[in-house]
This record gives sequence, structure tokens and C-alpha cells, in this order.
Amino acid sequence: MRWLAWVVVLASAEAAAVPCRTSEPAPAILTPATATVDETGGIVATNPPRNGWELAQSTTAKQFELRNVAPGLVVIPLPTNGMFELRDSKHAVLASVTRGPTKVTPLPAPKPRLVRRTAPKSRGDDSTITAVFAAKPPAGAVALIVFAKGKPRSWGRVTAGSTSIVVYRGACQTTPPAGTISSRIGEAITLAWLDETGHVSAPSRVVKVR
Repeated sequence: MRWLAWVVVLASAEAAAVPCRTSEPAPAILTPATATVDETGGIVATNPPRNGWELAQSTTAKQFELRNVAPGLVVIPLPTNGMFELRDSKHAVLASVTRGPTKVTPLPAPKPRLVRRTAPKSRGDDSTITAVFAAKPPAGAVALIVFAKGKPRSWGRVTAGSTSIVVYRGACQTTPPAGTISSRIGEAITLAWLDETGHVSAPSRVVKVR
């Protein structure tokens, strides 16, 4: 039975040495085509490439800049009223969004019940930080941003109807966007919603990570 014991030891060693299989976050557009943005908002995008995207109105390319909201989370303002297309390097349309004369009211401040940090359950897993709410996120919310001393440090994508939102995950299986900071247990933070048209809400009350 000695050989069986060696097999068990080797299998345990391999399990304990699970390598990290990091995956880079992919670009995504969070503003739906049905949305109308105002002059202070824009197209919400995540993890944009350094170059290769083009903003066009009809057949005319427009100059644009990325407005950083949080690490890996940006808003692309639209320069004038009308319909715009955001295209990738192969000219495929990523988003078709209209800017109109409307004025969008930012969402109310979040009201979290708690924010908790969960350590990896086993070697090779990710740490997570989750914000828990008593009610569902407001309509139009696409991201929840974490701030510390007024500076954005991480964020999580909102799932409609969910009262738990992961605002940090990393860094073994998932590589967070560059500049992301993980909040520690006991650290004081605030939270804010980002709506689908690029407006950041007022901050929540100060809450400590558990």
C-alpha cells in the first residue's frame, strides 16, 4: 500500500500548487442602444484598448477622449447632438447611441447594508469584495464604484435584480484593470452608482469593509 500513499501525497502536492491562470478583462460597452445621453454623459465602456476605436457620426469620424471614471471604466462623451457609432479597428459597430437635448438626473446615492471581503477558499482562487444591499439596484445602474478618500479604486458590474455586487475580484484567476486597488478589512470606503449614460451618483455613507 506504500505506492498508494505516494500517489495520495503527489496528488495533494499538485492540488496545493495550482497555478494562477489569469485572464485579462475584455472590453465591453455598458450603454444600451436605446439610451439617449446628454451633454454631460456619454457611452460607458470597460477596459478599452489603447487605440483602435473610432467614434463616427454618419460617415464622419469625430475626435474623442476617454473620461476615466475608475480603473478600467470610462465614459466617452459625444461632442454634439445626434446619433453616433463607436467602431472597433475592423470598423465593426460596437455601439449606436444618440445624444439629445435631454438632461439626465444622476441616480440617488447607494445604501449598502455591508461590504465584505472574502479570502480565497483554496490556493489558486481569487479574493473578492462584495457590496450587499437590502434592495435591488436602481434602474439604469450599470456599475458600482468603490472610493477611498475620494479616489476611485475598484468597481463591479451591476446585475439587474441582484442585491450582491462584487466590486473587486483578483488576482490569481482574474487580473483586475491596471490601477485597481483592493480594499482591506477595516478600511473605510464609499460607494457610488454609475448609470448607463455615464453619470456618477452621490456617494454613499462611509462603510468599513468587514
